[in-house]
Amino acid sequence: MAAVLAMLAGCAVSASTWPSARAEAECSLYQRCGLSEAFGSEADCRALLEAQEGAWLSDDGCDYSRQAARDCLNTLSSLGCEELNGERPDATASCDLVCGGGI
Repeated sequence: MAAVLAMLAGCAVSASTWPSARAEAECSLYQRCGLSEAFGSEADCRALLEAQEGAWLSDDGCDYSRQAARDCLNTLSSLGCEELNGERPDATASCDLVCGGGI
């Protein structure tokens, strides 16, 4: 799992693969920290987050940034459990900038 995340973080993530890459990174973090049961299962976590990111990308105002996507994945893969505080991570502004900050 970590190898897949490292590979995704090191590559330019296309808009078409972004929803699954983000869901993979974030749900892996939840699993590492014992929080994935909040979603029912890891598969449920991935399905929910992938759908959310897909909807965000499909918005007409999305100006997708590969660099922000890469930065976001790098940040998510380096977060520790103590940084979650039982909530969805605020993985720096880079995650908010994936769509150019326009959404």
